[in-house]
Formats: sequence, structure tokens, C-alpha cells
Amino acid sequence: MEDSDWQAFANYSDNYYKNYNYKRFESLSANRHNINILWTKLKELLITTANKTVPISYCSSDDIIPKPKSLTSYYSTLKKLNTVLLQFKTKYLNRSLRPDDKTWQNQMAMIQQISKEHHLDPHHLTTSYYRS
Repeated sequence: MEDSDWQAFANYSDNYYKNYNYKRFESLSANRHNINILWTKLKELLITTANKTVPISYCSSDDIIPKPKSLTSYYSTLKKLNTVLLQFKTKYLNRSLRPDDKTWQNQMAMIQQISKEHHLDPHHLTTSYYRS
């Protein structure tokens, strides 16, 4: 990371510390329960700060080239869409195995929400496309 990245990390963590009143944890007595609380809060602060300021996110320790965070943030969306697409495998279609109407409506709502969130071209998907 560049010096400017470290400075952004430090500034964000300082603001997070102040905004969420982490000062109150400084006076806790040293016992097992409080140590667990402190560790949890410190971990929360570090993860949140890293997610907001670190420009690269590593997916695996085996990857040599890190993937940009802008790419890895879409993985969960792609996973959701993949669950819908898997229902259109040839073996399911040949046996006329389709999701029931309620499931299909939920999937349609999810697809429309994803389209809206990611500013995709709107598609007028209806159950008639599916049932024809």
C-alpha cells in the first residue's frame, strides 16, 4: 500500500473510533470476558476500516495476482444469479422440472433488485417468458 492508503486507513479508523465511542472500552478491567469484548471490537474496527479503505482484496493465499475489490464485491451477486440459472439445466428442462410459482416470483424479485442495485439494463421479465 502507498503512504496515502495508510493515511486514509488511519484517518478512517480514528473517525470510526470516535464515532462509535470506543473510548468507553479503555476503562474495562483486565479479565477474560473483557478481553474477548476488546478483541471483538478491535476486530470489528479493523475489518470495517479495511473494507472501506484498502483498495485490493485478496481472495486466496494461493492467488499470485490480487483481484481488485471492485471485482470481488460482485461475487455474492453472481452466486445468487447462478442459483437461478442452474434451474435451467437441460436435464431439468427435459423432465419439465421447474420451480413452483412462489419460488419463481421470489427469484424474479431478486433478479430485478440485482438489476436495480447494479444499474443493469432493465429487462421486462415476467412469468410468461418462463412458462411459454
